[in-house]
Amino acid sequence: MMFNETKVRNALAKSWSLDTARQWTEERPFEGQCNVTAAVIADIFGGEILKTPWNEQTDHYYNQIDGSVYDLTDDQFEVPIHYANVASSKREANSGFTEQEYTTLREALLENLGDLT
Repeated sequence: MMFNETKVRNALAKSWSLDTARQWTEERPFEGQCNVTAAVIADIFGGEILKTPWNEQTDHYYNQIDGSVYDLTDDQFEVPIHYANVASSKREANSGFTEQEYTTLREALLENLGDLT
Protein backbone atom coordinates (compact mmCIF):
# COMPACT_ATOMS: atom_id res chain seq x y z
CA MET A 1 0.00 0.00 0.00
CA MET A 2 1.37 3.40 -0.98
CA PHE A 3 1.57 6.08 1.70
CA ASN A 4 -0.48 9.19 0.95
CA GLU A 5 -0.39 11.59 3.90
CA THR A 6 -3.71 13.28 3.15
CA LYS A 7 -5.58 9.99 2.76
CA VAL A 8 -3.96 8.52 5.86
CA ARG A 9 -4.78 11.59 7.97
CA ASN A 10 -8.41 11.48 6.81
CA ALA A 11 -8.65 7.75 7.53
CA LEU A 12 -7.05 8.16 10.97
CA ALA A 13 -9.55 10.86 11.89
CA LYS A 14 -12.31 8.30 11.27
CA SER A 15 -10.40 5.48 12.99
CA TRP A 16 -9.36 6.93 16.34
CA SER A 17 -11.71 6.28 19.23
CA LEU A 18 -11.86 5.61 22.93
CA ASP A 19 -11.04 2.02 21.95
CA THR A 20 -7.69 3.11 20.47
CA ALA A 21 -6.54 5.43 23.29
CA ARG A 22 -7.97 6.21 26.72
CA GLN A 23 -7.32 9.94 26.26
CA TRP A 24 -9.55 10.18 23.16
CA THR A 25 -12.39 12.69 23.17
CA GLU A 26 -14.71 13.80 20.39
CA GLU A 27 -13.19 17.29 20.58
CA ARG A 28 -9.59 15.98 20.53
CA PRO A 29 -9.63 12.61 18.75
CA PHE A 30 -5.84 12.64 18.22
CA GLU A 31 -5.10 12.93 21.97
CA GLY A 32 -3.00 10.05 23.28
CA GLN A 33 -2.84 8.34 19.90
CA CYS A 34 0.82 8.92 19.00
CA ASN A 35 2.40 5.63 20.03
CA VAL A 36 -0.35 3.31 18.76
CA THR A 37 -0.61 5.31 15.53
CA ALA A 38 3.16 5.21 14.95
CA ALA A 39 3.19 1.43 15.46
CA VAL A 40 0.24 0.81 13.13
CA ILE A 41 1.62 3.13 10.44
CA ALA A 42 5.03 1.41 10.58
CA ASP A 43 3.38 -2.00 10.20
CA ILE A 44 1.21 -0.97 7.26
CA PHE A 45 3.56 1.37 5.37
CA GLY A 46 7.02 0.41 6.65
CA GLY A 47 9.61 2.94 7.62
CA GLU A 48 10.88 3.77 11.07
CA ILE A 49 9.35 4.88 14.35
CA LEU A 50 10.95 8.03 15.76
CA LYS A 51 10.46 9.77 19.07
CA THR A 52 11.01 13.13 20.68
CA PRO A 53 11.12 13.65 24.44
CA TRP A 54 7.99 15.66 25.28
CA ASN A 55 8.44 16.09 29.01
CA GLU A 56 10.34 14.32 31.77
CA GLN A 57 7.89 11.41 31.73
CA THR A 58 6.68 11.14 28.15
CA ASP A 59 8.02 10.65 24.66
CA HIS A 60 6.11 11.60 21.51
CA TYR A 61 6.14 9.00 18.72
CA TYR A 62 5.83 9.49 14.95
CA ASN A 63 7.09 7.98 11.69
CA GLN A 64 9.72 8.28 9.00
CA ILE A 65 8.70 6.77 5.67
CA ASP A 66 10.93 6.85 2.59
CA GLY A 67 13.15 9.48 4.21
CA SER A 68 10.32 11.89 5.12
CA VAL A 69 9.10 12.50 8.67
CA TYR A 70 5.36 12.36 9.36
CA ASP A 71 3.77 13.29 12.67
CA LEU A 72 0.19 12.20 12.12
CA THR A 73 -0.89 13.21 15.63
CA ASP A 74 0.69 16.68 15.63
CA ASP A 75 -2.69 18.40 16.03
CA GLN A 76 -2.63 17.57 19.75
CA PHE A 77 0.07 20.16 20.41
CA GLU A 78 -0.72 23.81 20.93
CA VAL A 79 2.95 24.80 20.90
CA PRO A 80 5.58 24.00 18.26
CA ILE A 81 7.50 20.78 18.73
CA HIS A 82 11.26 20.73 18.31
CA TYR A 83 11.69 17.24 16.87
CA ALA A 84 14.72 15.30 18.05
CA ASN A 85 14.07 12.41 15.61
CA VAL A 86 15.50 9.80 17.96
CA ALA A 87 15.31 6.27 16.54
CA SER A 88 12.75 4.16 18.37
CA SER A 89 10.94 0.89 17.80
CA LYS A 90 7.51 -0.70 17.90
CA ARG A 91 8.58 -2.47 21.07
CA GLU A 92 9.34 0.84 22.78
CA ALA A 93 6.16 2.48 21.49
CA ASN A 94 4.19 -0.59 22.67
CA SER A 95 4.72 0.41 26.28
CA GLY A 96 1.96 3.01 25.91
CA PHE A 97 -0.90 0.97 24.44
CA THR A 98 -2.61 -2.40 24.69
CA GLU A 99 -2.76 -5.09 22.03
CA GLN A 100 -6.52 -4.48 21.81
CA GLU A 101 -5.98 -0.74 21.12
CA TYR A 102 -3.47 -1.65 18.41
CA THR A 103 -5.73 -4.22 16.77
CA THR A 104 -8.74 -1.89 16.88
CA LEU A 105 -6.83 0.98 15.27
CA ARG A 106 -5.20 -1.22 12.63
CA GLU A 107 -8.51 -2.77 11.56
CA ALA A 108 -10.34 0.57 11.54
CA LEU A 109 -7.56 2.31 9.62
CA LEU A 110 -7.39 -0.39 6.94
CA GLU A 111 -11.17 -0.24 6.54
CA ASN A 112 -11.21 3.55 6.35
CA LEU A 113 -8.29 3.62 3.91
CA GLY A 114 -10.27 1.27 1.69
CA ASP A 115 -13.21 3.68 1.82
CA LEU A 116 -10.99 6.51 0.52
CA THR A 117 -9.59 4.76 -2.55
